[in-house]
Amino acid sequence: MDIRYLVDCKDAISLIARWLFDEWGRFLPGSSFEGGVARLHERLHCDQLPLTLVAMEAGAAIGTVSLIPCDMETRPDLSPSLASLYVAPDHRRCGIGSALIEAAVREAKRVGIDSLFLFTDSSQALYAKHGWQTVESCLYRNRAVVIMRKSVV
Repeated sequence: MDIRYLVDCKDAISLIARWLFDEWGRFLPGSSFEGGVARLHERLHCDQLPLTLVAMEAGAAIGTVSLIPCDMETRPDLSPSLASLYVAPDHRRCGIGSALIEAAVREAKRVGIDSLFLFTDSSQALYAKHGWQTVESCLYRNRAVVIMRKSVV
């Protein structure tokens, strides 16, 4: 397994957009698969935000994570954000999510970011294992989430 920039594996854009829409589209009023494809095209960077990383194995995408300016439009103070961590079901519980988190943190540091934020409704323990600290709990888009922060200095 290796981790690449999305700009270096553009053939994976449709698959990743499908994953993300199927996983979180119901929480985003007015979202669409096509909108997800467009957002991923905005993340084709390797030296600035937004950027997307892709876990690849045998030439196929198996997971993804993004660094974006802000993932909670109601909380612009929680910026920048680690967002859209997803691992294909057949590859879960194999360390790929952890590898993507660590790669994203390294990228954040490389581009000069001091700290990152995220929100999660189900993966607090995974992020805590990687040194993320809980900032607060709140309701966001009608679901209970935990906001977390990690210093990357």
